Amino acid sequence: VEYNGGTSKVRYSKFFVEELNQEIPLDVLYGIGVTRTFDLIKCYEEFEEDMLPYSLVIGDDPGSGLIVLITDTERHGVYYWDHSLSFPQSREEENTYKVAHSFKGFLDELIHPR
Repeated sequence: VEYNGGTSKVRYSKFFVEELNQEIPLDVLYGIGVTRTFDLIKCYEEFEEDMLPYSLVIGDDPGSGLIVLITDTERHGVYYWDHSLSFPQSREEENTYKVAHSFKGFLDELIHPR
């Protein structure tokens, strides 16, 4: 495996969340067997009860938002989960926003600061 989580080459590259009309900085993508805070398996265990089936938290922003990959055929894609309800648009029952149709699409759409 060439990569196992990490940060983008350009620190705090951003992704756009259309429904929030907001650019969100990417802090880290999680790996396996890395520090507890950034481990895919530990994160899955922590959020398992709150997650939709076929979903996995794969990263986060510098605040408290999470990046979620969903592989369900109906909802597949990468989502931003504002689980702490940081944005006024977010409510307990509606706080997850699609940002890309695939993981590759998510990576391709990252906005790099100048």
